[in-house]
Amino acid sequence: MALSRPPPSFGGALGPCASGVGPGSTHASKTLYLRLGGEPVLSKIVDAVYKALENDREMNALFSRFKIEALKERLTDYLRGEWGGKPYTGPDLFIAHAHLGITSRQFDCMMKHFAEALQRFNVRRQETAEVFDSLTRMRFAIVDVDLRFKQMYLQHTAALAQRARESTQTIAQLQAPERKSIQAVSASPAKPAEDRSLCAR
Repeated sequence: MALSRPPPSFGGALGPCASGVGPGSTHASKTLYLRLGGEPVLSKIVDAVYKALENDREMNALFSRFKIEALKERLTDYLRGEWGGKPYTGPDLFIAHAHLGITSRQFDCMMKHFAEALQRFNVRRQETAEVFDSLTRMRFAIVDVDLRFKQMYLQHTAALAQRARESTQTIAQLQAPERKSIQAVSASPAKPAEDRSLCAR
């Protein structure tokens, strides 16, 4: 049965895909991380994938505006948690990718480079199947077939920015009378202090 994309929503702290993707949701064995070889092999796989993406003319345009090291660190964190290592605590996949307008072709290209990396590091058939099960389920949170989610994301961020501007204006308006009062007091001439010393009596 085909999986459907969860409805988008920006209301919760966990994103709209929290129940569809994320650590443990793909049913990959909790020991997959260790069976692959732990952190050393995971790092090599991610490094190889991003090096291939950088050398891919079609994909390079997508990644050239980002710091590759930061992207590698984020993907490593996610896969580590997804495959049974330290839990992932980063942003929701949908929220992190909605503004990028990732196409199916681009996602398939990433999958191809993952396949090459897994083969290069002699990952066994069972682990390879689990890795691809995990990656395939990420598609529904990442791929924006008609760019509808990118547009929704941009509208959402524009609305947040507008509300922030309105809040700033409201605060400024509320503070204006207080500032005027302080300025008026500062501008008024000071009254001479009353001499209450014993000599004045």
